[in-house]
Amino acid sequence: MFQVLEDKTVYKGENGDILGVVTYPKISSNTVDVNHTFVDPKMRGKGLASELLSHAFQYFKENNLQAKCSCFYAKKWIKEHSEYQDIIISSR
Repeated sequence: MFQVLEDKTVYKGENGDILGVVTYPKISSNTVDVNHTFVDPKMRGKGLASELLSHAFQYFKENNLQAKCSCFYAKKWIKEHSEYQDIIISSR
């Protein structure tokens, strides 16, 4: 089950264990920094990290937030998802 929160999106297994998370602390009133993506080793290779980011970026759009990607995986992922380019700010 996915749970989208103000500063992170998590995926929990049937027993409530967190099996994946993407964190995005606010760096200003309307900007977040996608700074970490983690998927439990037993769930890797199943597209969970991509789904976590999809849920997070949909939340950003719905809440008029801009995003900076400092996480390596998020930087790679965003290049493949043009539908979110309008909310990305430079991560220089």
